[in-house]
Amino acid sequence: GQRIGKTIVTMSDDCRDFIEHYPWPGNVRQLENVLIRAVSLMEGSIVMTSHLQLPAYTREHGYLEKEFEGTLDAAVKSFEADLLRKLYPAYPSTRQLAKKLGLSHTAIANKLREYDINKKTVKI
Repeated sequence: GQRIGKTIVTMSDDCRDFIEHYPWPGNVRQLENVLIRAVSLMEGSIVMTSHLQLPAYTREHGYLEKEFEGTLDAAVKSFEADLLRKLYPAYPSTRQLAKKLGLSHTAIANKLREYDINKKTVKI
């Protein structure tokens, strides 16, 4: 609060508990930025959980994007391409990758071609 000119700022117990149990993906600067933003935007002197602007998180699903744009098909293709790019260096043949993922080597070859994943585009 002192950084932005608010002299008396406290935190609700619920907010403190939320901050302690939130799985912070960033470093301490992320926490600091979230708190400064909350204090600067809030009215009153008590920081509540509702003042924190963070992606929702659940243990079952991880981080939930509130601002998701696009279609399910596009999201699935993006995930699939990312997964194939990550696995390709460890399984650099269509047969190895197909066996790992439980698909035919033809299906994997088509997906690698679709996403332009090969020895020239992915560092092995």
